[in-house]
Amino acid sequence: MRLDRRACNDLIYAMDRVRYAALVVGFTLFAWQVRLLKSDHKFKVLNCARQAGKSSVVSIIPAWRAKYTPRSWSIILAATEDQASYDMLKVKECIDRDPTYPKQLRSSDSLVELANGSRIQVLCATEKSARGVSKPSCIIVDEASRVEDESVTAGIIPMLTDNPDCELIVPSTPYGRTGFFFRIFRDTSWERYYVRSPYTPTGATTLEMLMPEEKFREEQAARGIIGYYSPRHMDYDHQCNVQLRNLGQRRYLQEQCGEFVEPETQLLSYSDIQRALNGGEHIEALKIGPLVRDDIQAFREDTDDEAANNF
Repeated sequence: MRLDRRACNDLIYAMDRVRYAALVVGFTLFAWQVRLLKSDHKFKVLNCARQAGKSSVVSIIPAWRAKYTPRSWSIILAATEDQASYDMLKVKECIDRDPTYPKQLRSSDSLVELANGSRIQVLCATEKSARGVSKPSCIIVDEASRVEDESVTAGIIPMLTDNPDCELIVPSTPYGRTGFFFRIFRDTSWERYYVRSPYTPTGATTLEMLMPEEKFREEQAARGIIGYYSPRHMDYDHQCNVQLRNLGQRRYLQEQCGEFVEPETQLLSYSDIQRALNGGEHIEALKIGPLVRDDIQAFREDTDDEAANNF
C-alpha cells in the first residue's frame, strides 16, 4: 500500500518529537531542548533558569502524545492555579499551530479531550487533586520546587504503580535546599538537565563569566548532568543591569543560575547542618552566633529519643 505525503509526514512526526516541534508547531529549538525531546528516558528533571524555555518545550510533549497516542492521558501538575492555567495555555498554543490536529470534543482551562480518546489535563498539585488519576502516559510536575512533598508522595508517586511506560518530567527553578525537586536533582537514576545563565555575581552590581560553556558542559557531564548555558541569558548588560540589580546576588544565583541557595531567613546553611550531623564539629550560625558541639550532641540525643518513641 502506497502512503500519501501527509500520511508519510504524520508517520515521521509520530516517531520524532523534534521534527514535530520544529516543522509542525514551528518552534525554534535550543540545543538543550532538542536533547530533551530526543530522550527516551522515563524520568527527567530540569533545573532551569527563569525564562530559559522550559515551559515552552515541555508543553509540546503532551500535545504531541495526545495526537499520536490515541486514548493517552497526559497530566500536568502545577504549584498554583495560575501556573496550571498558564501551562494549559501553552499546550493549546501548540495545538492551535497544528492544522491537522484531532478534533477537540472538549476544551476548557483544565481539560482537553480529543476525538481519538486522548486527554490532556492540568491540575493544581495537591494530594487531593492528584488522587484518582490512574496510569497516565505522561506526568509533568511544573515548578516542582514549589510543590509540597505530601502532594508528591501521596498524589504523584502512586500514579507510577504498574505503569512502566509513563514519562515523568519535572521542570523547575530551585527554591531552597530541601524538598522533592532538590532531592531528585541529586538522584543519579534521573536524567538531569541543568540550564543556567553563563554569568555569576562577583558583587552587588557586577557579573563575570562562570567558565567557557564547553568546560561547563564537561564538568556537568562528569557529574552525570546534561549542562547548557541558556541562550536567552547571554546578554551581559541585561543580566547585570536589570536582573542582578533588581534581584540581588542571592536571588540571582537561584533564579538565573539555578543554584540551590538557602532562604535569607534560614539560620544555618545546609552544608553546616550536614557537617554537624556527620561529624559534630563546631559550626557558625548565619544570624545568631556559634552553635557548638554540646548543642549538636543535645540535638542528636533529642532526635534519637524522639525516633525511639515514634518507633
